[in-house]
Amino acid sequence: MDILNLLEVLKPASHVVLVKMENSSNLWDSVSKVLIAILPAFISFIALLFSYYQFKSNMRNQSEQYALGIKQQLMSLKLNTQLATEIELKKDVCKEVRAAFISFMKHHAEQYHAKVDYKELLGNRDTESVRERKRLHEIVMEKAQLIMENKVLLDSYLDLSDPEEFKFFQSLNELSSIALSGGDGTGADLGAAQGKCSVLCFNFIEKRRKEITSLVDTIGN
Repeated sequence: MDILNLLEVLKPASHVVLVKMENSSNLWDSVSKVLIAILPAFISFIALLFSYYQFKSNMRNQSEQYALGIKQQLMSLKLNTQLATEIELKKDVCKEVRAAFISFMKHHAEQYHAKVDYKELLGNRDTESVRERKRLHEIVMEKAQLIMENKVLLDSYLDLSDPEEFKFFQSLNELSSIALSGGDGTGADLGAAQGKCSVLCFNFIEKRRKEITSLVDTIGN
């Protein structure tokens, strides 16, 4: 009886649940697992952060380059505008000097011829001659005024510190003195003075033309 009771005790019951116990992981293993789990996200965050600052730096560099480009374009535009303005001013000087000089020469010739005709009528006392002398005298006075106006205009364009332009100024004075001196000069004297003055006027305009060409070549460079 005792043996049977002992076997009954040792025999495990069908309803008994066996539990297997395992040792818990240590702290370092847990931390390692957590780090491994979050490492991809951390790397992605660092990459995004680096990309952001790289993008921000690129945008700043592009903005600076754009601003520098705009500044250079504005400076170039300003310089080209100044050059274009200077070119137009020089062109205007050439046109005005040419027009004033042609008028100056024309009035000299007309005044000189009026003086010559006036002198030829001095000995005549008839009414027609007196009337003609009066008309010629008016022409002489009118042309003298126009000569002086044109000369003042021409003188205003001359730089007397420049030797060539000073020669032009002297030649203008010489030409004027022939016409305004009472007709003492001959037609040959007037022609020679006109020829000399014309050459100096051409040199003056040619100098401005070369300056214009040089400025045109500068624009856009």
